[in-house]
Amino acid sequence: MAVRTFRDAKGVEWQVWMVTRRVERASNALSGYVAPELRNGWLAFRSESEVRRLAPVDPRWETMPEESLRDLLERATHRSIGGRRLVE
Repeated sequence: MAVRTFRDAKGVEWQVWMVTRRVERASNALSGYVAPELRNGWLAFRSESEVRRLAPVDPRWETMPEESLRDLLERATHRSIGGRRLVE
């Protein structure tokens, strides 16, 4: 799994990597349900205080310049866990 590290415009360090989930049918229910917009994977962005994700994945993300990664980060949505946004 490729992981890239870069800094945003404020100097905050971020890591980004691609996430994929395999969706299987088990009886009549989906095991490991993934929202339709995320079925082909997403980019996960993590800083010390925040998590974001972006779909669809730009296939060039592993080689694009940091400026382009910052643009993707700005388009990414904040991720929440248990109804709580992961942002300070």
